[in-house]
Amino acid sequence: MKTNKNTSFPTCRQLYLLLFLFCFQISGRAQVWETVIDDNGQSVLLTGNHPTVPLPDGGVVVAATYETEDSVLLARTDEEGNVLWFQPVPTPEGQTLAWDVTLTSDGGYAIGGVHYLSNGKGQYFILKFNEGGSPSWNEALEHPGHGLVKALVGADDGSLILVGGQTYTFEESPVLADSVNARIVRLDAQGNILWDQILDKGTHDELTAVIQKKDGNFIAAGMSRGFPPQTTYRVYLIEFDLAGNILWEKVFRPEPNQSPVVKSVIELSDGGLAMVGAVTVFPNLMNFQDFFICKTNAEGELSWANVHGGTQQETLVDVAEMPDGGLLAVGRTFVSTLGTNQPSGYIAKYDGQGELFCEELTGPRNELKGIAAIPEDKGFILSGMSWDHDSPVDIFLWKYPADYCEIPINTYSVKNPWKVSVFPNPMKEWASIQIENGPQEPIGLVLVNTLGQVAQYHTFSGDGALTLERNGLPSGVYFLLLKEKGEIVNTRKLVLY
Repeated sequence: MKTNKNTSFPTCRQLYLLLFLFCFQISGRAQVWETVIDDNGQSVLLTGNHPTVPLPDGGVVVAATYETEDSVLLARTDEEGNVLWFQPVPTPEGQTLAWDVTLTSDGGYAIGGVHYLSNGKGQYFILKFNEGGSPSWNEALEHPGHGLVKALVGADDGSLILVGGQTYTFEESPVLADSVNARIVRLDAQGNILWDQILDKGTHDELTAVIQKKDGNFIAAGMSRGFPPQTTYRVYLIEFDLAGNILWEKVFRPEPNQSPVVKSVIELSDGGLAMVGAVTVFPNLMNFQDFFICKTNAEGELSWANVHGGTQQETLVDVAEMPDGGLLAVGRTFVSTLGTNQPSGYIAKYDGQGELFCEELTGPRNELKGIAAIPEDKGFILSGMSWDHDSPVDIFLWKYPADYCEIPINTYSVKNPWKVSVFPNPMKEWASIQIENGPQEPIGLVLVNTLGQVAQYHTFSGDGALTLERNGLPSGVYFLLLKEKGEIVNTRKLVLY
């Protein structure tokens, strides 16, 4: 095991976008520290979508799977990235994969995943650890069919909530055969089943993420083909209470031709929900996937969605809310190196309206798998895997500051009903700005760069239009600030290429 600290990324990277290429600088992009975890040359993999969880002292715990799939790993760091303990745990005979890790109310930890039997069937599998990382108990939940824990969360009362999917053969269940069924299980603190629910819709439904809300209820997210069965997925979102009562269910697509897959969900400070994953846009002959992020209100109704990417298999796997109201997401794309496509980690910052603010590639030959928001706005710890040709796969942890790629203005606060359109955006030499429902009196329009420096200032009638000319401005990200009586009342992002 080794630890490398106090490193930093370059402050400027080439960002390969779908239509253009540009490079710009953002203050506060320095990496605080890096920790690399290996085990004497053995490959250790982050096999799930939520492999890290933040701790109150600023450290994290990380759950992983050995490449041999006969052991799992739990490791803990302090706030400086030092590894305090490192616990390999052999698992029962057969393959075992760790998919998620959570804190428990007694100060310990629990890993959820899948244990494969000799006949190839998977069982929900849970390992419980005490605060010092020593194993307390493990449990494989016997159940007909094939099951896989995709996520779990430690409830405030000490119980554990597990979500995933369950499949059956015709012999095991003639009613549920040939479909994937969402499954929710609640265990007590000793691993005994309190209740076990199959959400039977007769279609392909799977839950991939779960959280406990501030009000004590739970949100689970995943995907569904709906009823009657359809060929493409939709976002599947449910709220339920501690007794397993379903309070509401929502199923939706961002657009009719988009098939989304959800990897992670979080509760936001305003009570809404944010989800990330991937979307396949049809028609799609090459089966490419694009990055997907969306927000709903507290009742699961879609507020906005952003689907973006290029001609690769691209996905976001985890997301966290930032102090400036933006969202920081991590995932994977591919980059071309020496004539071949190699996986690359991907970091994206979005403002509160879902607009992409900045992005960063970390490859080749690495992949980001999780993000942990440290309490009290002390930054973020990103987790991933890296490898080099025939060398073993290592786990890395990167600490980023809370002001990473900070949005310098309140771009997510809109104080009026104006409908503002900017076209084209990105722009090259000019863009037309139009406002609907604007005031009759003149308003101010300020164009600022990402450092908050004023690049242009204009005054025009609020019910009219303005042609914004480039006038030699360098390429990069800018913000349009609309001011009424000296107060910023509306904003839009503008990209110059």
